[in-house]
Amino acid sequence: MTKDDFWGYSLKTKIFFGTGSLKKIGEILKSENVKRITIVCGKSIEKTDIIRKLIKNIKKTKTKYVIFNKVEPNPKVTICVEASKIAREFNSEYILGIGGGSALDTAKASAATCTNNVDLEDIIKNNIPLKNEALPIIAIPTTSGTASEINKFSVLTSSAGKKIVLRDEKIIPKFAIIDPMLTVSCPKRTTAAAGLDTISHAIESYWSKKANPLTKLFCIESMKISNKWLEKAYKDGGNIKAREEMSKASLYAGLGFSNTGTTDVHKLSYTLTEKFGLEHGFACAIFLPEYVKFNEKGNNKTLKEIAQAFGERNAKELAKRLMQIMRNVNAPTSLREIGAKEKDVEFIVNEGYSENKRNNPRNITKKQLREIIRKIM
Repeated sequence: MTKDDFWGYSLKTKIFFGTGSLKKIGEILKSENVKRITIVCGKSIEKTDIIRKLIKNIKKTKTKYVIFNKVEPNPKVTICVEASKIAREFNSEYILGIGGGSALDTAKASAATCTNNVDLEDIIKNNIPLKNEALPIIAIPTTSGTASEINKFSVLTSSAGKKIVLRDEKIIPKFAIIDPMLTVSCPKRTTAAAGLDTISHAIESYWSKKANPLTKLFCIESMKISNKWLEKAYKDGGNIKAREEMSKASLYAGLGFSNTGTTDVHKLSYTLTEKFGLEHGFACAIFLPEYVKFNEKGNNKTLKEIAQAFGERNAKELAKRLMQIMRNVNAPTSLREIGAKEKDVEFIVNEGYSENKRNNPRNITKKQLREIIRKIM
């Protein structure tokens, strides 16, 4: 290691992990002396035992609460602003997001606008950092995939219907409660999409230009776990061991990409979600096999290490294994399966290609990307 060969790592979130850890909410509220809190969630989860158990624990602390239940998939900026208004009017001291990635991302963005009088779309477009820390956030995921509970990203939908990302360390949750039991009721399709998102996070973080020994350590373990347990969690949602392992895989991948960011695969995935309404995890996974083969050139050692995490020897075998996992969880493996046509190739290329801020291990031209898209058709 040379004198300039150094790296750093950051983690701002206090994590509670394990079956039954939902009850830790009481301990957090007491230790932080929280008197008023806004709960951000979707309508579907509000009617479940998950929310009932959460409320029961909150009531024990005598903390007053209000529920904002308008979260939907691919949350719009307007919904975040609405949640923020409710929280401010209630004089909330904390925001609690519970649900999948959409609920957590909504909670984070609304917490930001509680303390910053800003236009979210404007600051995202112009890359303007938040001036003030967001209202403190408690994040409780009910899926195993996004790792939004520990990262600085909030993926939103603009007024024009485009995917935009708020990136700011001031929105990283202060606390995360990861209770695998909350994922048991996840539908098969959600389990599959979330699990494939975990795999995408781990692979992209591992081959990222910003990867370091610690992020790689987390991600290689995440890949090994997902390879062994995702198909089992999909087949039997009541398999508690599989749910625990996939919650762990999601967390580990999050501990990786929260510091390295993701790469081309994620950027491209947004085009499929915008145009075809495809779930984020599926939209990522559909590009992975071809990108595995593309990135092998000049990165043979890295791709071999990733392949070995999936029990394979090289990039070619890894691509086949990823396709096998996708088929086994009924994920689409081609663009035609989601309704794409030849005319959509240029849309995906133009919207998904970026000249700047490239984090992919191998640089790609528009021509090369077009070839990859056509192979996936």
